[in-house]
Amino acid sequence: MADYPNLIHPVPITLRLADKGSALWDEDAGEPVGKVPRSVDKTVDGQVSWKMQDFTMKEGGKVVTADGYILFRRKDLDAAGITIEEEDLIVNIGEGQGDVDVNFYVLRIQLRGHYPEFGGHTLIKAWYARKAPVRHK
Repeated sequence: MADYPNLIHPVPITLRLADKGSALWDEDAGEPVGKVPRSVDKTVDGQVSWKMQDFTMKEGGKVVTADGYILFRRKDLDAAGITIEEEDLIVNIGEGQGDVDVNFYVLRIQLRGHYPEFGGHTLIKAWYARKAPVRHK
């Protein structure tokens, strides 16, 4: 049996999850209308990559530029009761000394590290981008 994959240099990542069930929804566009309500902040370890990556979204043919991605272990997200989705907000990277307050939106989710003995994917890659000015404290 393979070992569950580990993250390299994990740091605490604080997420503010979108509550799409409470949002007004545009059925034709398949997206929320206006500001999406958000849940309380939740923190889980992730591996940050600040690399730039371009990709094309199939819906509408938009070209979206991501500022990087954060890699999470599925079992850590499950233990924290987090289901990460597009439009979730990343508000802090590296909680504590040396932390960075950010305002990143999750653009795309990729499932990685598929092992049959762990029931499928073990890693979740969340591509993010800066889509609005950083919050002021």
